[in-house]
Amino acid sequence: MSYGDLMDDLSSAWRRVDAPVEPSTDDGCWVHTLKTVFEELEALGLSKPVPKSEPKKRGHKPKPKNETDPKPKRQRGRPRKDANQSAGNL
Repeated sequence: MSYGDLMDDLSSAWRRVDAPVEPSTDDGCWVHTLKTVFEELEALGLSKPVPKSEPKKRGHKPKPKNETDPKPKRQRGRPRKDANQSAGNL
């Protein structure tokens, strides 16, 4: 970004007369200021940045197991074929 572009962006940052002495990004005393201008003000140390919250963990949230309602376990593997097949299938 050139010096002229930076000064052009900063010229759009207006503050009210009755604003607190210490400028902060979230104090509500800025008039028609864009988000990019706030980032530039914070980078230059002209405005106190808003504290950022920690990012949330992403991914699958496991469902809690219900220990009070145990279900019967099913048998593992394939069911076996009946050893005594009927004579009609021969």
